[in-house]
Amino acid sequence: PSSWRRPQHARRAAFLESRISKQLGKPFTFDDRTVIREERTAMDRLKCLGDYVETFCKKRDSNAGKLRLLVLEDFCISALSGLSSNEGPIDSCE
Repeated sequence: PSSWRRPQHARRAAFLESRISKQLGKPFTFDDRTVIREERTAMDRLKCLGDYVETFCKKRDSNAGKLRLLVLEDFCISALSGLSSNEGPIDSCE
């Protein structure tokens, strides 16, 4: 399960932000994080990410332009191809 967003890992997340900042050559911080909830599988995590994006887009100004997301996720070290959800099978990681 994804744990970097949990409060006890704030120092690790700050370190990651500093590394990303260095690579970008400018300050970087994550604007937000997904909610903390029970996630046991890659599909649970993917659902959490999808719910976050859906909620975010509903609140977003329709004239805001293209949405760009940076998602750092290993999906419980599981392949996504072959998984399925209520919406159907996942046949690509793209």
